Amino acid sequence: MKHMNPVDLKLYLVTDSGYYDEKRFLDMVEKACRGGVTLLQLREKNRGGREYLRLAQAVKDGFLVDFLTVESKLKFLEEGIAYDDLPEEERAVYENTFTDENGEIHLSYLRPGIYCLRETEPLTGYMKNENVWEFQISEDGTVEGEKEKILEIKNEHTRILDTHAVWKESMAKEITAGEEHIICDTVRFKYIEPSAFYTMKGILMDADTGRELLQNGKPVTTEKTFKGEEAKEGITMEFDVDSSKLPGKRIVVFEVLYLGDSLIDAHRDLKNQDQMVSVLKKEEVEVTVKTGDDMRKMRDAAITAFASICVVYAGGKRRKRRN
Repeated sequence: MKHMNPVDLKLYLVTDSGYYDEKRFLDMVEKACRGGVTLLQLREKNRGGREYLRLAQAVKDGFLVDFLTVESKLKFLEEGIAYDDLPEEERAVYENTFTDENGEIHLSYLRPGIYCLRETEPLTGYMKNENVWEFQISEDGTVEGEKEKILEIKNEHTRILDTHAVWKESMAKEITAGEEHIICDTVRFKYIEPSAFYTMKGILMDADTGRELLQNGKPVTTEKTFKGEEAKEGITMEFDVDSSKLPGKRIVVFEVLYLGDSLIDAHRDLKNQDQMVSVLKKEEVEVTVKTGDDMRKMRDAAITAFASICVVYAGGKRRKRRN
């Protein structure tokens, strides 16, 4: 009859991690084992099978590595595992590993090996980061000698670079009331996704009152939907107004950029001269006055005309006097 290897029961530890966070729990287990515990029973009644196995493996391996990423939605792949080949149950674990509302993801119980992080979907309004980040968990549970590793992944935010408004026909910033009726605003962007569809919404504002410019009691607006690849050099927004009814007005164009229903960026500044055009009153239009030789010729002609029709009286009789 064979006998089983004897179990050392000098110090028998039964665990319950419900009172501690996982990192503190594993630290306590490690210290207990180093302090003389000869038998460890992992009793975790509130943990499911997969979660229990991961915790048990972490206890067995004697480490817990924290890995933190920010500013990006991420999924992770372990080297040697092809995501597309995983069964649906295993895929669900990876699919549910996303950043939270603060843009952070916390990964624990990573076994020794090489891991890769890649971004599969950026936050709305951000450019996808195409880089792949690789890190290695050592046998002692550290990453580059550290128990905890923080990785920062930055994504460029799509934004309106600048806008420039003019009157379309003259390409001028000022016109006389009634001369033109189309305001043309050119909008340029930075970090725009070529394959995404954006919507630009514009509205005209009264620079002096800070309120919407009204025509026939309604705001003057326009809207354009475009694909990112079509806007490399910018897009043009046109506003139709009756300038004859706007003498003395300074008009500012406000622009707002959307991706789907999400507001991405806005360009709204009542004092921005690039976004502003003006309508002059007719009396404000500059009058050109002739000077120099032209003025002298006009003066001489006036004197000659006056002398030729001068009438004088002599001896009580009226007669014409010729020079």
